[in-house]
Amino acid sequence: MAYSTISKGYRPSGFNYRADTEDTRRYEEEISWTYEVDLKSSWLDNHLTANLSVFHTNVDDYQILLADEFGFFRNVANADVNITGVGFEVKAKPLQGLDLIGSVGYVDSRFQDYKNLFTGANFSDNRVPLSPELTSNLAVQYRSPGGIFARVELRGYGTNYFDDANEIKQDPFALINARIGYEGSNYGIYLYANNLFDTRYITSGFFFPPPNVIAGFGDPVTYGVQFCANL
Repeated sequence: MAYSTISKGYRPSGFNYRADTEDTRRYEEEISWTYEVDLKSSWLDNHLTANLSVFHTNVDDYQILLADEFGFFRNVANADVNITGVGFEVKAKPLQGLDLIGSVGYVDSRFQDYKNLFTGANFSDNRVPLSPELTSNLAVQYRSPGGIFARVELRGYGTNYFDDANEIKQDPFALINARIGYEGSNYGIYLYANNLFDTRYITSGFFFPPPNVIAGFGDPVTYGVQFCANL
């Protein structure tokens, strides 16, 4: 099966009430157009499925929250952004109840025309923050006829930047999660472990006050019990 979509996004304009000059007082409305083509396929009597997605997004006047020279976020600016990506997913069922799942995604997200009006810095062609270039997922999952459930997955993340200058970043890393439990007809109970090997990574970062960096860290190894029910 093949299909395509075209969609438009919109975010209204506004005012920087703490702006110091008239040309920085107003930020423009943000308009985006996204073009996507998807291919979905099934093989070997549904024992193998493979899906491919390709997309491109053009954002005019992308709204960016800016930090001042002291590290406080107080103004919004505009920039043009181009985002191009591709994703591939495959799922195999070699045995009854056993699923092998893999996916990989690539995103090139960059500023096209971006000059910070408050500092004069030019960030054109820099990567957009919080948009890792590569993501991946590998998983093995099993459901027995008697209700036993087990899953182990590896989630991979590429380099991720947290500021417009691309000076604060998280290098590539991977997390391993595991889950085992029992599933009834309308309920399930599970034991789980997230970030099984206690990988240390950051999820946010900013200069405050410059040149010092404050970072937020991801969750450490976490164990728990989960109960789900459909009423």
